[in-house]
Amino acid sequence: MACKDFQEAMKTGLEAQLRPPQPLHVFQAEQTEAAFRHFQEANVIGKKVVELHPGMTLVVNFQTKARYNFPADATNIVAGGLGGLGRSFARWMASRGARNLVLVSRSSIKSNAAKALVSELGMQGVCVATLQVDIGDMTSLSHVLDDLTKSIPPIRGCFQATVALRDNLFENMTHEDWVVSTRSKVTGS
Repeated sequence: MACKDFQEAMKTGLEAQLRPPQPLHVFQAEQTEAAFRHFQEANVIGKKVVELHPGMTLVVNFQTKARYNFPADATNIVAGGLGGLGRSFARWMASRGARNLVLVSRSSIKSNAAKALVSELGMQGVCVATLQVDIGDMTSLSHVLDDLTKSIPPIRGCFQATVALRDNLFENMTHEDWVVSTRSKVTGS
């Protein structure tokens, strides 16, 4: 049906020798500013077209606005916050207004990358607390958070970035491998 309608429309168009509206004002993409000025003129008749070509490079000035900003008077916890993904989360959150971050890790702040992150965020005015605790151990986590919540703004968000990698095929995993690799994601969440 659609094919038949298209064929009839093409036949009608060719027989009537349809042409684009005249005059046709064609602007190159590099002339976009001039084209928009031309579009604003009320006394100009015809159609206006901005033409783009494959491989063309355009210079664009635009400003983006973050869709979400974190409240500065709240605390956000990042479990696994000193690992690669957690460090990325922390930087992203700070760039969007987070000013109180708790970075939780089983290994604490040992790596140079973790130390650099805490320093970097501190220089941006972010108050960073680092906690060494296994989030899969509810008793330890509760004690640490109970102590911490007395001295920080209210907790408004928790981000899960933990990874306990026991790289192995499932059929070759021991029960301990399974428990270690899933504990922080399942129990900790």
